Amino acid sequence: MKGRITILLMAAVTCITSIKVIASNDIEHVFFGAPEKKDWKLGEVDNYTFQQLNGYLAFAIIQNLEHEFEVVLNEISKRQYNQFYIVSNIMLSGEMGKDKYAIKLIETLKDVDANIAANGKDTLLHYFSQHGSIEIVKKLLESGANADIRDSFNNKPLDKAAMNDDIAMYRLIFPYTDLTTSIKTPHGDWYYYDSLSGQLLFGDKMNRKDMFSLLINDDDFPKDYFTLANLRMKLYKKDYKDILPIIDPYIKALGYTPVP
Repeated sequence: MKGRITILLMAAVTCITSIKVIASNDIEHVFFGAPEKKDWKLGEVDNYTFQQLNGYLAFAIIQNLEHEFEVVLNEISKRQYNQFYIVSNIMLSGEMGKDKYAIKLIETLKDVDANIAANGKDTLLHYFSQHGSIEIVKKLLESGANADIRDSFNNKPLDKAAMNDDIAMYRLIFPYTDLTTSIKTPHGDWYYYDSLSGQLLFGDKMNRKDMFSLLINDDDFPKDYFTLANLRMKLYKKDYKDILPIIDPYIKALGYTPVP
């Protein structure tokens, strides 16, 4: 079903129970083996398998059980663990609006790879750039998440913020993005700028002028006449005349008159 993903946090175990959670944006999370609180014996966590610990961790997040979360997380941090499970719990925390748990997971589990694919080719940074969790994205960037990795549709996290018309997220990610990188096609370096400018101009976006100003004012943005003139023509044809005043000073600085 469109717009829905299922995250399987644990393999089926004996006496399977499951908890199904529909998060705020209709994403369905299914947890196998997540126990009822009455079954918890926190004094015996050192005897639990990693799968059991991960189930308890998910349950603690869902039920907002801070003490249980800390106890289980402390035990997990002592062991080797499957990063996919932890990444899934980071996504769960963010989806449920419980950023404090996601941030705690990122901070505590230092060897979790921030660039691991969480869903398809989407990294955590792709995921939260689109879902608007500023604090989680900030923590990921500080932890070394790569803002130049592309997802299955060749989008960077900056593109995700642009698609979501999220100026705060865009401003946060922008300094971490290398605007000189491109998809290797006959279009050369211009291809990424063209793609990104297309994201900014898609639909009637409130923040497109602010985003475009950041993009074109960057030192790495190509400001040769051919590039600027073609971009200006594209904007003119699409009736985005409100953005032309941002481009025209650069064209005039090269000694040309903006046309049409």
